[in-house]
Amino acid sequence: MTSQARVLDHPSALLQCSCCAHLHSAISGLALDAYYRDSYDATLADEGLDELVTLADGTVQPRTQVDSAQALRALEGLQPSQARVLEVGAGQGRVCARLARVHRFTGMHAQDVSPRYEEPLRARLGADRVTIGALPDGPFDAALSVFSLEHDPTPQRTLRAIHERLVIGGRLFVAVPNPETNVGDLACADHTHHYSSARLEALLADCGFRVCSMDGQAAFGTLYVTAERVHRADAPTTAAERLEQATRIAAPYRQLSGRLAQLDSELADAPTYLYGAGFYASLVRGHLGRPIAGLFDSNPLKQGLIRLGATVLAPPPADRRVAGNVILCMSPQAAAPLLPTLRAQFTRVITW
Repeated sequence: MTSQARVLDHPSALLQCSCCAHLHSAISGLALDAYYRDSYDATLADEGLDELVTLADGTVQPRTQVDSAQALRALEGLQPSQARVLEVGAGQGRVCARLARVHRFTGMHAQDVSPRYEEPLRARLGADRVTIGALPDGPFDAALSVFSLEHDPTPQRTLRAIHERLVIGGRLFVAVPNPETNVGDLACADHTHHYSSARLEALLADCGFRVCSMDGQAAFGTLYVTAERVHRADAPTTAAERLEQATRIAAPYRQLSGRLAQLDSELADAPTYLYGAGFYASLVRGHLGRPIAGLFDSNPLKQGLIRLGATVLAPPPADRRVAGNVILCMSPQAAAPLLPTLRAQFTRVITW
């Protein structure tokens, strides 16, 4: 299953390195460089389809709004009219375009490996600010990598290339999925890398970056890091500590895998609904041996779309009683605020 909730006709496995503790997905028979260049489609855009993200206080905001605010915090102190900023793996340009349009960063540049993003990026930033393929020449005052590093087959090479193009003291902002708060990340086969906080900090240190801040709580399922280009940095954790953290993070994934395999046997002979129309829903649907009676999602941008053979509906009113099962297709943290209402509505609520 890909992060875009597509099923690839290739076997995959989640691996853990016993030396560096890195968690890694391996897909047999798939050339990742060609896949990301030709097949992967980053559909999220500031002006179009977006995700909803649950924040630490339980409120919900659009993904681009949250990511851009975190990136802006990392760029604090830079002059928008003077700073040269590069987004690596920019996709549709949802973050760099907002920084340019809303926050007036006039020296914003974007890079991606896929030609499919060239036209939308040029439309948002200008033709001379877009590079497809290798990173453009520097120097840059800051670089952004927003949900790109987990896809990168060679993250060390990319980070070292960024390091070469930043000024001394230049900033790097990184956003990656956080498997510690979203076990579903470990089921994304095209997330070649799954970063624990300790492993990511060690990787950045190896590539010449000193971590200034790391936040895994601002938004569920996301790890935000701000780092600084230095001549040399040391990882603050030992290999044994990183191994312990990665092993602990992987444990819920084993539980999730076993639960999915037994899902059909847990369901009574009653209508079954899915709540959440994203990655988890596709993962669950692939393990169900029965049709679904309905699909709900609170994101108005998804409502009315056809997903998994069903029309995405708004959640039922709180006073509506529904006979049947509902499976919460989201991370446990995001699901927690919904439980009281759904338990009063549905015969049975299934969570992870």
